[in-house]
Amino acid sequence: MPLVLSACSGGSGQSGPTGPAIPTGPAAVVSQAPAPRPAGFVAFANSYVRFDHPPSFAAQPPATSESEVVTHLVGPPDVAGLSPQILLSTRDVRSDNAVDADLDWQVYQVRQATLTSRRTVAVNGALGSSVELDVTYPQALPGGSSVRVRLVDLFMQAPRGRGVTLTLVAPLADFGRLGLSAVLPTVSVLP
Repeated sequence: MPLVLSACSGGSGQSGPTGPAIPTGPAAVVSQAPAPRPAGFVAFANSYVRFDHPPSFAAQPPATSESEVVTHLVGPPDVAGLSPQILLSTRDVRSDNAVDADLDWQVYQVRQATLTSRRTVAVNGALGSSVELDVTYPQALPGGSSVRVRLVDLFMQAPRGRGVTLTLVAPLADFGRLGLSAVLPTVSVLP
């Protein structure tokens, strides 16, 4: 059973109350080397971004709409039958990373999420600052029990006018063991 995701990946142009605004203005492309590929990881790339991930995650065919392409990489299910996921969303409309993070946080609050951190980060090749949102939330399981899930969203802007969001989601107890913590430092936005 895939984990339930309820994020929205797109800005509305309104600022949210959940964190400091990121300065706006002419954005420069960030130039810093991504972390080296962790041992045993494999590379993933599309036209806008590349990153390394654990080999147990298999890419599914992308889902497309008029303005967005979403690619799922699905990991092996855990003992409860939950499949961890890496999701990559690219959007036609460039929006504000801080606004996107605020909107997603508003959605996550409905799911009784706990905000672990919200910070600006530098991602190689991205325009300006990127925003990382780290939350945990309860995921209902069959039979009435639940498991705590960790979800990390990384909001980036590609130089060619696309908004890019990378989402990592897995049961909290499995997140590190699966190697998901090592994915984000390997991300690069492509020119």
